[in-house]
Amino acid sequence: MLRNILVIVFEALSRRIFERMLRRSGYWPTIVSSESDALDVLERTMFDVMIVDTDTPGLGSAQLVKLVRMARLGDRPLPVIALTIDGGDSLSRQLKELGLEAILTKPVPPEKLHSALKMVSETQASSPGR
Repeated sequence: MLRNILVIVFEALSRRIFERMLRRSGYWPTIVSSESDALDVLERTMFDVMIVDTDTPGLGSAQLVKLVRMARLGDRPLPVIALTIDGGDSLSRQLKELGLEAILTKPVPPEKLHSALKMVSETQASSPGR
């Protein structure tokens, strides 16, 4: 089962909401507000999944996913769930091309987030080498 989750969300209120939602469901989220903070944390800690808000200023979520995937070459890729305002924009298409596990449209109902995490968990459990 997934436990350690890295969440990158810029807005303070959204960070608190995601932290409560995830903790109540038994997850151990690490919440950061920028892609650069995420990269710093990823150097020190292994995570089971990364949730990234596409509206976070900085590098850009697609660039962050590319950097994280390159850093883990040879290892199992870190599963990524993206949060976006509009599931049909060009960024969403770009993220889909990167092979993200899920793209969720905000606001994200708790049941959709849990469903996406469950799907990632089941995929990880059925993959060889875990």
